[in-house]
Amino acid sequence: MSESEKFLTEEVPAAFADTYAAFKQAAEDASGDEADDMEDRLDEFDDLEVTVKVSLTGAGGRDYYFNLSDSELEVSDEGAFDSLVEIVQDVTEFETLKRQGVDALSSAGGKPSSGRIVKSLMKLNPDIVDRISQQNVTMKLVLTEVPEIDTASVVIRLGTSNSHPDPLMTISATVDNYRQIASGKVPAPQAFMQGLLKIDGDISIAMRLASLAV
Repeated sequence: MSESEKFLTEEVPAAFADTYAAFKQAAEDASGDEADDMEDRLDEFDDLEVTVKVSLTGAGGRDYYFNLSDSELEVSDEGAFDSLVEIVQDVTEFETLKRQGVDALSSAGGKPSSGRIVKSLMKLNPDIVDRISQQNVTMKLVLTEVPEIDTASVVIRLGTSNSHPDPLMTISATVDNYRQIASGKVPAPQAFMQGLLKIDGDISIAMRLASLAV
């Protein structure tokens, strides 16, 4: 089993199951308004039906479908629903970046790890899913000054009826600057103003997508 396959098919689902179980236990241990809010969140989450497609290209790559339903995350060769998000990256770049602490599934920001991926999934709710599903946006993230491979890129398609095979917007940063942004040490708007993050294309798309970041 390849490094990427093990990570995507074993580590991510296991981390999700552990995180969901911990949240459910916390809800049971809570009391008052907090307990009510957590129970509402669980009920809301249980109703979600979402597919995220990850396409790793090149030798040894394949498609992975993350199907979320009934609060369970399964990885399959087929999507259970129309893909809410599709992520496309060269498998060698994916594995190299993962070893360096930057993986494709954390491209929206945050700590790049299976924990970050799970955190993003756990933040989903019907409103966010509905808003993402209505997007028709394809964007590209380009990282430069990457050790071993120099440059890496990932294409992200949003929306269940995405009609844009090519990116409408490209975001670029050095890998070190991206880590600062993804960790939250430097907010994205500040990074953009300081020139640490560059956007080519329709900037209004970036502003609109900022409200969807999970």
